[in-house]
Amino acid sequence: MKPTSKSPEIETALKDLTGVDRVANIEANRCTWCHGPATSFRDALSEKEYTISGFCQKCQDETFGGGDADTFDFDREQRLVELDRPAPQRYQPTENDYVIERQPMISGRGSAESRRYHKYLGKSGKIWLVADQPNAAANVYVEGGPNSDGFGGSTLTFPLVDGGEVKLKGPWHANSDALFADTGVDVRDRHYTFVVISRRRESGPRFETICVDVLYRDDEPQLGSFHRGDLLARQWAREINAPVHLYSGSEGGSSSQFVKPDQTFYWEKDTGAATDLTTAQDAIVRS
Repeated sequence: MKPTSKSPEIETALKDLTGVDRVANIEANRCTWCHGPATSFRDALSEKEYTISGFCQKCQDETFGGGDADTFDFDREQRLVELDRPAPQRYQPTENDYVIERQPMISGRGSAESRRYHKYLGKSGKIWLVADQPNAAANVYVEGGPNSDGFGGSTLTFPLVDGGEVKLKGPWHANSDALFADTGVDVRDRHYTFVVISRRRESGPRFETICVDVLYRDDEPQLGSFHRGDLLARQWAREINAPVHLYSGSEGGSSSQFVKPDQTFYWEKDTGAATDLTTAQDAIVRS
């Protein structure tokens, strides 16, 4: 019997999961479950099921029911429609695309304790710690208090630039806006971000996100505002008078979204920040 067609990726996944070659068994008229012969079926629906799952009549009855059409045929037929639907074709990237690869997991505690810090006391009375590094805004921490459960309530040790250290129980990883509001220390333009702007987005062969028809891409992470990518994307959207896809990655994670020419970002509403690019950023867009 001829098995239904599935993508090579699906066939490989099924074989790895079950240890059974679905195609070979169906072509040999053997059951993929009990490995017995599969040569006789009650009806056309059961025969169709065999070309998809490779289950013989006995295994089908044990799995779906004993053959009472009133109890299971409708749900089963719907299932067959779904299973028999051709696998979606995944997009194959070209030279003008950018593939967003999966990123490794980072230990938050390990990252926090591996740096040296400047210590500040905020108006709130809380201790703030800012990493001594170009992208200082990526590692800002604030005291949480005796019952705080930041980092699961653990006590972290923060080495200081002057050679001392600060131990905080349950500290929180904070942002540069909150730091500025409480201490006046301004590191809001000290984020490393990596930005890719494209006309659209697709899903690749391994379900990875692909930025298709790239309009702009950083050669390496750039130091600046955390929202640098938002402004660049909006400028490009205005240039081509159409929405663009924005990928922006930083040490703390990444985001993927579409930006429209008339987009107003949440952070502009909250802070009243300027909405135009600086001259330097505008030059980057047009380069």
